[in-house]
Amino acid sequence: MGRLQVTPPFNYHPSRNDSWRVAFLRESNLVMVTVFISYKHESAERTQRVRAFADELENAGREQGVSVVLDQNFLEQNPGGSNQGWEIWSQNEAFKADFILVVASRQYFDGYNLNHAPGTAPGIIPEILVIRERIKAEGYVIGTVRPLALQREDVQFIPIALKHLHCFGAGDIANIVKWITGATPTSVPLAAWPPSPPPFDDWIVADCDDIRAAFASLLIPGSAERILLIKGDGKLGKSMLTEELAAASSRLGGGPLAARLDLKSDNEIRSLLGTYARKLLLTDVYNATITGGEEQCFAALFDALVKRHEPTVLVFDTFDQSGALGEWVLRNILPTAASDSWLRVVIAGREVPPESADWRGAAVRQVLKKLEWTEWRPLRTRLRPELSDGELEIVHKAARGDHLIMRSILMPTA
Repeated sequence: MGRLQVTPPFNYHPSRNDSWRVAFLRESNLVMVTVFISYKHESAERTQRVRAFADELENAGREQGVSVVLDQNFLEQNPGGSNQGWEIWSQNEAFKADFILVVASRQYFDGYNLNHAPGTAPGIIPEILVIRERIKAEGYVIGTVRPLALQREDVQFIPIALKHLHCFGAGDIANIVKWITGATPTSVPLAAWPPSPPPFDDWIVADCDDIRAAFASLLIPGSAERILLIKGDGKLGKSMLTEELAAASSRLGGGPLAARLDLKSDNEIRSLLGTYARKLLLTDVYNATITGGEEQCFAALFDALVKRHEPTVLVFDTFDQSGALGEWVLRNILPTAASDSWLRVVIAGREVPPESADWRGAAVRQVLKKLEWTEWRPLRTRLRPELSDGELEIVHKAARGDHLIMRSILMPTA
């Protein structure tokens, strides 16, 4: 399948302006969604396995406009290879693609973490750096990148930055097409709430066990509490926590749809809504309303969710800076969560909504606090067990307790 070459607006970046590209293609009746497969040539067997998977994915998604970008396919059509050289070609394709599948393997893992032997830099590093920038641009709530393990033993080599995300396998073609396009193949079951509060074992935010327990209790089918309000001052990890909760929901096998939206009024809210729509598998609804205002786009997305009536978790951050969009959430989403069993809502901010008669009794409140160095011990033990108590105390003092700095220091190094 060919690619339509178009000139994007100035400062185009896929994760910021992908709604422009999709809207242009739809208006041109050339709907196409590109999926770049990023992998390391480690053996002839692995290369063949990647090619077979790519062909199967292309065939499964062709009718829905899915185009797979793979170096082997390009070489078959261009026997002389890329005029730019393979490193530049793969870097550009990783930049342009709508979605990326990262094929886990030992050598890819080393390259992703820049842990290769000196003087042996793999050719995949340029594309890896682009992928890392895309992840950063999406605020580390990654809507366009997923790991892929073509063999069970490859799961251990998923890059650390992607390890908290759902990992696709070789047999997940239908689910991958659903993730990319929002279409639901008949072979994919509808989402469901977990029968009991799920454990969240991959946490990276310190001292929030009570909040995780409250959130897990929200997710069971008969829960009377369906709204979680998280209040806390700045630099206490609210954004990291909401990212974690949304990601944990998405990882539940067969579990609810989940998405997180930062409601800061100074953000590019339309671009964020486009990402939000993609995560909720509603890009077609969003594109149909893109010429309207922010509230109109959001209202259309929410109306589509109401009609679908499928278990859904909506996570909103920075509510205190939300403006008119936050008022819309108050008037429409919270009352719906209180009355309809398909919806759960998390709201975080320096200030959170006061109780209303429309949803009183359906909400549980939690407050974040600044942590002493001793309260970072459990996270230190999980992520950096080699650090002593003395070193942890020194780090905490130097960071002045700032949660973002503390977590960045405690995250494992390559």
